[in-house]
Amino acid sequence: LGRAALLRLQNRGVPVSKVLEALCVLDQACITMCEGQYMDLAFQERVDLSLGDYIKMVEFKSGAIMSCAMEIGALLAVDDRRIIEAFRLCGRKLGILSEIQESILGLWGGVNAQPPSPEVFNKKKSFPIVQTLENGDLKTKRKLGAIYFKRVLEPKDVQEILDVLDICDARNAAEAAAGTYFHEAMSALDDLDLPSQGLRQIQEVGQGILRCQM
Repeated sequence: LGRAALLRLQNRGVPVSKVLEALCVLDQACITMCEGQYMDLAFQERVDLSLGDYIKMVEFKSGAIMSCAMEIGALLAVDDRRIIEAFRLCGRKLGILSEIQESILGLWGGVNAQPPSPEVFNKKKSFPIVQTLENGDLKTKRKLGAIYFKRVLEPKDVQEILDVLDICDARNAAEAAAGTYFHEAMSALDDLDLPSQGLRQIQEVGQGILRCQM
């Protein structure tokens, strides 16, 4: 459906060269997203993960899709490669931000979410968990490892995970990381001389994602 929509841009006066480039951006984003999804599934049975592994995975998932949307939008509006690249980078950072926020909601809930998410029972390695695995002491790592090496997680196992995360202040670490990626996303658009209304709308999107933890 996405490709069909882009092909119809020819009927709206968009040059064929831009339509083809937009199709390439979309196709590459879909391939990258599938790779990220594979990594996400593979991580379920691993505890030897770093934050670098996690960031690469979510960058490939939501990062790829959001950067694709923003890059295509910029591509169709301007010819300035500096602006197109800045929008691509902004979208990638917003995608990472959205994944971190989703991990906070999945573990602790929010206004419209009830924890824990079913994905926690599927051993999904979200930001707070990976952060704790990387930075926790040996006792903490062994405790989480013992839980995650079980074939099936039960409610008491998930509660133990949450207890460990709370002791390690993992939620605050995740919220701090989310704030960092929000600011990095907005900083990507610095010095572009964008219309104030358009820039404000992008900021509102980022703030909306950031507020999802409430």
